[in-house]
Amino acid sequence: MSNAPAKALLTVAGVVSAAKVGEWLTTSKHDRLVKKTAKGISRKAPDATLQVDHTVDAGEGQPDTIGGFRPDLVVRDFPRFFAVEVETKSSLDTHASKQLEVFASKRNYTAVLVVPSSTIPAAEEFVENRVDADVRVATPSDAV
Repeated sequence: MSNAPAKALLTVAGVVSAAKVGEWLTTSKHDRLVKKTAKGISRKAPDATLQVDHTVDAGEGQPDTIGGFRPDLVVRDFPRFFAVEVETKSSLDTHASKQLEVFASKRNYTAVLVVPSSTIPAAEEFVENRVDADVRVATPSDAV
């Protein structure tokens, strides 16, 4: 008996795995978080309109700017509208605080700061001390 089908399957699996590893290595942590957030929103709100900034193969186009800033994700046609900014621990800075303040000032929108779960305490402290607006802190799986 030949092991050709098994070898072919292993070869295909190896190529797919190598492609995934290559994608992971060439995609920034921020963009991986944006993609994970888009997937989480799509699962929780499949009928909502989702717009995503960055190339993550999700959403229905790029969000419009709000006050000169472009949110990473915008969710519309859900019970509420969300302007979502995705940050890593190292990118919580003055630029992020200004963006969040502008997004929170948009009528009918909830501003959401999405960070990795390990960054929640730092993000909550950041919002409390450096953002002059109501901003919800969330992980990619509970952005909406």
